[in-house]
Amino acid sequence: MKQSHFFSFLYRAFHNSGFRFSVVLGLLIAIFQVIQMHCPINTGFVYPTSLYEMWLGGEWVSYSSSLVFVLLPLTATLPFSSSLAEDRKSGYLVQLLIRQKRYAVFFQYAAASFLSGFVAAALPFLENLVLNASIYPALAPQPTTGTFSPSLQGFMIDLFYTRPLLYCLMYVLLIGIFFGSVACLGMALCFYIQSPILIHLAVSAGYLSVYYLTIALGRDSWNPCILLNPSQVTVFQLRIYLIYVIGMLTVSALLIAISGKKYECIT
Repeated sequence: MKQSHFFSFLYRAFHNSGFRFSVVLGLLIAIFQVIQMHCPINTGFVYPTSLYEMWLGGEWVSYSSSLVFVLLPLTATLPFSSSLAEDRKSGYLVQLLIRQKRYAVFFQYAAASFLSGFVAAALPFLENLVLNASIYPALAPQPTTGTFSPSLQGFMIDLFYTRPLLYCLMYVLLIGIFFGSVACLGMALCFYIQSPILIHLAVSAGYLSVYYLTIALGRDSWNPCILLNPSQVTVFQLRIYLIYVIGMLTVSALLIAISGKKYECIT
């Protein structure tokens, strides 16, 4: 009888050294940002410091706010993206393909990679938001103070000034989906790269190549580090975001569909 291995994959994705390393690394970034940005709450006539301008996604001046977007491709792929290559090397993949149709197995690998990458990317921002909430009051943003990063032409700006916590969570969702797609693409590369270390390096190298290329061409709106920053140094473009996400998921599906044919004799 054909059986699903999806929940087994999910358990492996969230119970391994790669995921634990990603969680610890994200937590360290979150804590370092709090330490670097900490300042006493102003109780004078100037508008007091607010949670929504001090959390990791509300500012762009700390080292952590830049470092987190550079490291996210690595933290997103570490939990499960290289699992297919590891299982193929150990022979476990053949056992899975005997029990279930090959494309079902491969897309379950992709789904587990996406979900683990989503969580690993979202956690640093959620952890930092909670840490900063223990220090700064959640004062509603005021456009006249000039202390809040998104411009009045920014994406979801009405939501930011009316329900700022929901704005922060929506951005964390966007970040999670983006790097979940990155993790999914990393899993698809397992068909062509046998070394797990090289898979993680290839994904990070590709991401950084896009980063430096967009800087060189002056295309800040296409730079993933700028595009995904909730402070919106450059106004968020939903069209560009969807091109990235749909493009990565489409390439992943094509690689799985094309490369999965070699295992046709097994299933």
